[in-house]
Amino acid sequence: MKKFKITVLISLFLIFLFPVLYFGINLGIGILSLKKIETAFNERDFHNLTKYSFWARDSFGRNKDFIKFGQPVFELFGMKQKTNTAESLFLAAEVSLDGLAYSLSAAEIGNQIFLKILHGENFNLEEKLRQVKTDLSMAYERTSMAQGLLNNFSGEERFFGPQVKKLKKELPMFRSVIWEGQEIIGVLPEILGREGRKTYLVLFQNNMEIRPTGGFIGSFGLLTLDKGVLLDFEIQDVYAADGQLKGHVEPPAKLAQFLGQASWYLRDSNWDPDFPTSAAKAEWFLEKELGRRVDGTIALNLFVAQRLLEAFGEIELPDYQEKINAKNFFERAQFHNEVGFFPGSQAKSDFLGAVSNALFEQIKTADQGELVGVSFSLYQSLLEKDILISLQNEKAMNVISKFNWDGALKEVKCKIENLKCLEDYLMIVEANLGVNKANYFLTRSLNLETRISPEGKIGKTLTVFYENKSPSEVFPAGKYKTYLRFYVPEGSVLGQCTIGNNPCQTEETTEHQRTVFAFLAEVPVGEKRQIRLSWELPIDFTFGQYSFFIQKQSGTRNDPLTLSFVYPKWFMTIPKWEEEVSGNLVYNPPVAKTAGFTYNTTLSQDKKFNLEFKKSN
Repeated sequence: MKKFKITVLISLFLIFLFPVLYFGINLGIGILSLKKIETAFNERDFHNLTKYSFWARDSFGRNKDFIKFGQPVFELFGMKQKTNTAESLFLAAEVSLDGLAYSLSAAEIGNQIFLKILHGENFNLEEKLRQVKTDLSMAYERTSMAQGLLNNFSGEERFFGPQVKKLKKELPMFRSVIWEGQEIIGVLPEILGREGRKTYLVLFQNNMEIRPTGGFIGSFGLLTLDKGVLLDFEIQDVYAADGQLKGHVEPPAKLAQFLGQASWYLRDSNWDPDFPTSAAKAEWFLEKELGRRVDGTIALNLFVAQRLLEAFGEIELPDYQEKINAKNFFERAQFHNEVGFFPGSQAKSDFLGAVSNALFEQIKTADQGELVGVSFSLYQSLLEKDILISLQNEKAMNVISKFNWDGALKEVKCKIENLKCLEDYLMIVEANLGVNKANYFLTRSLNLETRISPEGKIGKTLTVFYENKSPSEVFPAGKYKTYLRFYVPEGSVLGQCTIGNNPCQTEETTEHQRTVFAFLAEVPVGEKRQIRLSWELPIDFTFGQYSFFIQKQSGTRNDPLTLSFVYPKWFMTIPKWEEEVSGNLVYNPPVAKTAGFTYNTTLSQDKKFNLEFKKSN
């Protein structure tokens, strides 16, 4: 009898213990898998990223089903509300990870397409793209469902609040990337030459000698595709092409004045900061110099190569008996590109061509994890304006422009329609005219103050801090001589402008429906300079929405940016303000009812700030 009682007690204990163990084990596996997912993503470990995504999804899914199955029992103990919350949370986790799984499947097929194009293999492009589109569609659907479920949580919940808050922040950005992928897939066949051969001009811009769209054009390539197959990619020295230009082309006035250029060539074609405008000019020069017509232009600066080197770790250049990595790339590029340089020399194209060819071969033999790193590097380069694209295909160009990958000067659009709104804009454009690579040694930071007067006048003061850390005047270092242009809303009125303690020799023009304040500035070797520029907007403002868009120049680093807003405490308050990056809200801090506030960020990419002002009671 005693043995029977013990058996019964053990059985009852196991009956009640098993569900707890089952739930706890699945929860533990799920949480551990989430940590593994984050590690795998940071390490670009595609295999483990996929594996742990499935583990986490299945574990949370089993717990969701367990709670749903045991709902009648939980109700008897008065736990209905808590278990409903838990079920909703596990469902959100399950569908989020389901979306990730579909995204990874799309990425895997995308990598297959990428490699087949690089290897010049014939394949059914349309069928592969349909598979990617289906996976992305499912990923978008699942992540949209997850976002809807997460809206029921504040992020302040006990135990799982921080994870919810993090997911609520990252999920919209993830959905945005999926949406971008869907849009690109729709126009990719046209870009890859479905209807016939396509040739694209690729401009290699050295941003250590910055120019309006990214950097000095030292080399260029011609990329030819036909029905999704890469036929050719040839790299040429720009001086060799410029030497074939027949006749005289009058250069922009300031290029001629400050650089002493008697004629205009492909190498200086990117004088307009609006990339579609400069791309059209580069295509015109290419036709005049080489008789080649192209279907679009892609510009890349050296940060792109650096990110690809980070993805691979290191590449070997046998002809140079060197190993190149992300840390030494700029220094070795400076050395090989400029030692013994003279117009017509092939030094630039040889070294950059060797790096490009080595990276090209590395990509062709890359594994899934490395290809994930390559994709991430290229996407980051698009976001940070290190790759700019201008295409002649109107449908494809509309998509590129929608994602802000075209490098065009953008219009400011208020977030909320039918609400009184002020649209504000700023773009700072530099052009190194010192015939050196001083930007390699240059640091800059920005401080922008916006003041709203009691009468609604808006005044702005921009301070740009430069430091030239060049070791000497010896090339490629030297004095930083830059032609500065500040693009502001049309009709803005210039106040004061100083370079250090001296007044600027400012000229005012109108370009791309914006007022432009322009002048030449110099930062000597080993010295610092502070440039202060103030102006007043042409429109008064008292309350409503205020949208400010600051556009990054391609080729600049992630410069520190401080924004200060000053306004009358008794006149208006700010209940909310937001920072948008690539259309996503990334910061929404509470702001006290004071006479102003300051926010520190970086100009890593184009950014938009939305503020809503209301009259004080």
